[in-house]
Amino acid sequence: MNRRSPLAGLRYLLWLIPLALTALLFWGGFRAKNTELLFPHQRLRGLELGNLTVEDAVAALQAAGVGAGNDFSVTVSYPDGYSFTVTAAEAGLAQDAEAEAEVLYRYGRSGDLRRDLWDWLSSLLTARVVEWEEPELDTDALRAAAQRAAAETDSAMTPSAWAASDTELCWTRGCAGQTTDVSELTRLLTQAFLLKKSSFTYEPLRQEPDAPDFAAIRQQVAYPCRDAAYDADWNVIPEENGLDFDAEAAEAMAGETDYGETMTVPLVILYPEVTAEDLRKVQYADLLASYTTELVGTDVRQQNIRLAAESMNGCIVEPGAVFSFNEVVGQRTEERGFGAAPAYLGGQVVMEVGGGICQVSSTLYNAVLLADLEITYRTCHRYAQTYVPYGMDATVSWGGPDFQFTNSTTEPLRVDASCEDGRLTIELWGTRRWDGYIVMSYEIEQTIPPTEVEQVDASLAPGTRKVSDWGREGMVVQTYRSRYQADGTLIETVPEDRSEYASKNKIVLVGPET
Repeated sequence: MNRRSPLAGLRYLLWLIPLALTALLFWGGFRAKNTELLFPHQRLRGLELGNLTVEDAVAALQAAGVGAGNDFSVTVSYPDGYSFTVTAAEAGLAQDAEAEAEVLYRYGRSGDLRRDLWDWLSSLLTARVVEWEEPELDTDALRAAAQRAAAETDSAMTPSAWAASDTELCWTRGCAGQTTDVSELTRLLTQAFLLKKSSFTYEPLRQEPDAPDFAAIRQQVAYPCRDAAYDADWNVIPEENGLDFDAEAAEAMAGETDYGETMTVPLVILYPEVTAEDLRKVQYADLLASYTTELVGTDVRQQNIRLAAESMNGCIVEPGAVFSFNEVVGQRTEERGFGAAPAYLGGQVVMEVGGGICQVSSTLYNAVLLADLEITYRTCHRYAQTYVPYGMDATVSWGGPDFQFTNSTTEPLRVDASCEDGRLTIELWGTRRWDGYIVMSYEIEQTIPPTEVEQVDASLAPGTRKVSDWGREGMVVQTYRSRYQADGTLIETVPEDRSEYASKNKIVLVGPET
């Protein structure tokens, strides 16, 4: 019998081992490439998933809760009705069982036969535990969602505004603005996902327009009316209307005005109590007094009277002001047209430039008395005059006596003086504040007869007598001012002034004795 040696069997075995390994390699690669099952001993999330199909592995993962929270979302609501939703996927928290099973399935299927064979052999010998990282909350994604909400909802505050015309005030309520605090909203979203809070309400920062300050607006819009008045020269300053509105009523209306709406407040015109027409009606509207004297004497004397009257005609005397005859009429000079006319100087009749104008001052004095004005300064003549009542004359001289009175009324006074038809008339125009009138009277308290003085006149025959100047009687006169009501009732009688007139000698011319 022919027997093989042990060495030959060993050789045969050594030849079979590589052949078996090669066959095993090809079989393992073939199985890894073509089987639908996961390699053995695959563990994920504590689950044994080896030798399962992908579908079965997905089912097992889902049954274990993988992907159960994928449908979770957080909805944010704003008070004005706006809302937005962030899903778990957008927040980075979605779980994918299919993706996890696919990772297990790809194990051992790289396409490298040796590597895949090794993976398959390893799975047969030991369990393969796959570590899966849980998804983390994506705060960047949540911040992006908050920023999108801010872009869609944020708005700038529109301030309230007002405008005024001559008739109304228009006030428009501004619109509130709002601002999303992106950091705060991101924090709230993060908290909602961590606590599984599916919704919450977010209140953005709100900027309200300032409340209307109608008291301040009124200071800019409203202004008082102004009565007509006089300026420094007693010209009439016209009145001005005022403007105002009811601030409290406007405040109440504003409370009922919505954002962006305009309300209208009527402006009230304030009318002054005193108008320019009122002042013009009363200014120089009343003839307070008038006095007239007859023009006598030479033509030069009458011309002097006319010039003096023209100088004071139209003169305005303010309330409380003092009228000075000499200041108003001025110095009487030949350059101004005044001529020499008879006048008294030291008791003698002389020719003086401006002679005769005492008739103007005396006529004015009587008008002032009848107007019931205050006499400031007055001097009587040396001798009694006949063109005015006794005690009611006023002498003037440049550098000497002056006649002055004060406008003791509350309104301006105008002096009108004119010479017409042989008469000098002086009128005082102003505003009459009472309906009464003045009556002037006088009383002669003492008379002083003239002294007869003889003067020799050589032109006369001896024993002849001739009166050349009859002289004048001197006297002491007291004047009185009586105030009467319009119905004639006497109110009072008061002493006015005391005048002492000298007597003028009677001159008798006599012829010489021889």
